[in-house]
Amino acid sequence: MENNLIKMPQTQIATNESLSDLSGELVCEERKFDNWINTKDCLPEAGKYVLARHNRGTWIDSDDQSNVNCVVVKLEYGISQEQRKKMKTGELPDEIIKYPDGTISRRSNIYRSEDEEGNNEKPYCWQQFGPDKFFGQTITHWLPIPPLTIKR
Repeated sequence: MENNLIKMPQTQIATNESLSDLSGELVCEERKFDNWINTKDCLPEAGKYVLARHNRGTWIDSDDQSNVNCVVVKLEYGISQEQRKKMKTGELPDEIIKYPDGTISRRSNIYRSEDEEGNNEKPYCWQQFGPDKFFGQTITHWLPIPPLTIKR
């Protein structure tokens, strides 16, 4: 196990004043994040946060390293255009949705951001923290986020 550990002096990784009360050396386990999973090959479990790479334009500073468009997102499934057609013809169940105001509609008549429709070319989307979402095709690769293990 010693071969997998890198010892770093506190000053190399803790320059923020809030960390100034740490003493000695902090030990970090070396991890490789080179096994990105292509979304064309496999999708993560719905509702579980993953680290993802996107192809949507983003703000970068002149000194930022290139090709780093990463976000933490979770997969949210919707319905495909084919599923919507089958719901309307009765080949698939068409759930009745009742809204708090008493309005009733069939699922096939409701268009959500996670549905394959308009600019979203996939029957899913990617939800990040807050109100922003990514279209299904915008996330190209992902990695599971391993549990955080704190060694003292």
